[in-house]
Amino acid sequence: GAGQQSRIHCTRLAGEKADNYWMRFHPKVLSMEFVKGAKRADKSNAIDLFVTGEAEHCTEEERKAWEATYAAGKVPAFLTQAERKEWMKKAENRAIASDAFFPFSDNIHRAHASGVKYIVA
Repeated sequence: GAGQQSRIHCTRLAGEKADNYWMRFHPKVLSMEFVKGAKRADKSNAIDLFVTGEAEHCTEEERKAWEATYAAGKVPAFLTQAERKEWMKKAENRAIASDAFFPFSDNIHRAHASGVKYIVA
């Protein structure tokens, strides 16, 4: 209607951001070896493409640029769905807060999917 955001889309976005942040601590990410002289922003972007899975589905040109960020022979293997699921199980005891409220259970279910155990409203 008046330009307000959808409550469930806001929860999904927050959950995806939290999930992506958590994936940055996966052992495959922590053991990444970048090309000498790689800038922090380039490393961060390479990690983001890796944890979101976008590097696996990008154009050939984008893939080459992504791979060039890593040291020779050190391009990481993509995470499998099983690896992602197993790692996400370790994201627990998270909290979510809102200056409004959560009127419907769909927000709670989505938050729970990202490991939320505590809600502050």
